[in-house]
Amino acid sequence: MAQDRLLFKHDNEHDFNMRYVCPPAILIACLLGLLSACVAESRKVDEPIQARDEKGLPQQVLRVPQQMQDLSGDLLRYHARFRSLPPSLEMLVDEKIMTAQQFAELPDYLYEPSDKYKLRDGRIVILVDSQMRIEGHAWCIVREPVSAPQSIQLNVTPVALSELEAAASLSR
Repeated sequence: MAQDRLLFKHDNEHDFNMRYVCPPAILIACLLGLLSACVAESRKVDEPIQARDEKGLPQQVLRVPQQMQDLSGDLLRYHARFRSLPPSLEMLVDEKIMTAQQFAELPDYLYEPSDKYKLRDGRIVILVDSQMRIEGHAWCIVREPVSAPQSIQLNVTPVALSELEAAASLSR
């Protein structure tokens, strides 16, 4: 009987230790898992994308221009604040989302915040880099079609010049 009590006491100590030691260990393991997922996700953003021809075949590895990526983030911040895209890029400076120096350093971009230039796949071109060309493509910020009316998703991507011309001709 005394031996049973000792065994029972040992089991309670084990339960006590497991109750107070395991949750922190589990929490640490979960946090490490989340941290590694975040690091893996951030690496995916920095990975280069590949330009593809009309048949979907890769042509060359491209890196997204950092300045356009930053501008896309500024446009999203403006949209989060005002629920619309700015009528002009100067509004980003007026609303202190972008500094005047950052604005002065922007290349010659063509900006159209409306739904005027719609591509065949439903994406809407809102900004085109008028100088940087890559094998018949121009760097653009496109608004992806979304189902929620107040949400917006912007991507920096090369768009074929032929597609841009088709979108421009449809908008007339």
